[in-house]
Amino acid sequence: MPRPRRGKSLPRSAAAEVTSHPRGARRQLPGGMDARRFLRDYWQKRALLIRAAFPAAELTYDRADLFSLARNPDVESRLVLERAGDYPWQVQHGPFSAARMRRLPASHWSLLVQGVNFHWPRAAALLEEFSFIPNWRVDDLMVSYASDHGSVGPHLDSYDVFLLQAAGRRRWRISSSRYQESDLIPGLDLRILGNFRHSQEWLLEPGDMLYLPPGIAHHGIAVGESITCSIGFRAPSSSELLGALLDSQRINEFRIEDPGLGLQAHPGEITAHQRTLLRRLLRDALPDDEALDRWLGRQLTLLPPSVPSPAHGRALAAPAFLARLKRGKSLIRAVPARTAFTRARSGGIHLFINGAEFELPGRSAALAAQITGPGPIRWKPGRSAASRREGSLLLSLHRAGLLQFSD
Repeated sequence: MPRPRRGKSLPRSAAAEVTSHPRGARRQLPGGMDARRFLRDYWQKRALLIRAAFPAAELTYDRADLFSLARNPDVESRLVLERAGDYPWQVQHGPFSAARMRRLPASHWSLLVQGVNFHWPRAAALLEEFSFIPNWRVDDLMVSYASDHGSVGPHLDSYDVFLLQAAGRRRWRISSSRYQESDLIPGLDLRILGNFRHSQEWLLEPGDMLYLPPGIAHHGIAVGESITCSIGFRAPSSSELLGALLDSQRINEFRIEDPGLGLQAHPGEITAHQRTLLRRLLRDALPDDEALDRWLGRQLTLLPPSVPSPAHGRALAAPAFLARLKRGKSLIRAVPARTAFTRARSGGIHLFINGAEFELPGRSAALAAQITGPGPIRWKPGRSAASRREGSLLLSLHRAGLLQFSD
């Protein structure tokens, strides 16, 4: 197919930008498409190929860096061996020693490294290019290295994903067919489709990007060595959220009360009245809306269990910290970080960072938007009580290692 003309490029190093006002969501996709058009016409509807979405020279991901990360026990990594394992499509879990990586064959295997944005600042900055999607929906950036013909097989995902080619080339095939559980090959470590037939095919080069909504079967095969960045988005299920809520012991504990119980004709029947009582018991066990909203904010910004929290920053005294901000120094979020905020009915702001919660007055919404938005945080101290409170929050976040100066 003809290669589209390249759209207007966007800044790629968000950590190096300076702004004097809070920046909101990105208005364009990487490559130049209007974000509203994408959300209206493509998001969770159909695939989209964007040629030259990023300048290839700025996608600085290489094999040595990725292999080094896969040796870290705090990083989730997997090897997918299509042919060189004990059985087809064997999956091995890291960390992987350098000696293990040297023993791999020349083709038909892939290394998948999860949550790279929690370990590399440049990967965290890359995710800011996707802020046309809410923060809480972003899962992580997975980077995969594939040897020649490396693949994870034809499969389905239950989430949205952008597949960005960072180095080398990969051939992507997608299918318009609907697949079911019965189409999966039984007995494998991966959920691989056995009768995959593609309807479209593209060869992606560095900088090209493919968006796929949930449920579209796809198969990516490396042409030579290949590095691909997968930007995945969370779609929590009701069972996942309810399970986490139960585990957090945030539910209200009640027991059924029926002092008006009467004799019923059939003891085996659960009557309509009793079912009403039981349904009410379940609903009453949930926290009220505001408490539930605050729990969601904490839950949705938790870091994965394997990811260490940021190291505490240098303990600056308050005057020195504020003086740097007065001189125009900007702050950036530390890596790793997940952030969000909510507006309470009372008008206040609840800010969430890595599962921790901070309360702010409603007039501090602009600061919350900066802390959770793309780009650096530019704030200057004032004399009001609200300004002092904001400065105290920024200082505590800095000392906790959650914010750091950009220089």
